[in-house]
Amino acid sequence: MLKGKNLNEEEKEALQNLLRLYQDVFTPLTGLPLNRPKDHTIPLKEGAQPVNIQPYMYSSLQKDMVEGMISEMISAGTVQPSHSPFAFPVMLVKKKDLT
Repeated sequence: MLKGKNLNEEEKEALQNLLRLYQDVFTPLTGLPLNRPKDHTIPLKEGAQPVNIQPYMYSSLQKDMVEGMISEMISAGTVQPSHSPFAFPVMLVKKKDLT
């Protein structure tokens, strides 16, 4: 389960116990957080329009990956569709294992 390269057996066991103790922190999200008394908002000036910026160019593989991840998050309920004219840039970064 653990890939601790520099941990001795006692440290690995202590880490396993700690992970078991706080396993609820490491469970995958299954929906949006509960409503809070104050929701985050970004107030806009009256009549504000989105900035006209050239969209990023992605390869079809990257585009498919992003669309797949977004579909998974929508299905899981961790994000919800937006119809806002404002966009949010997406940045893809390769992991150390090149995935």
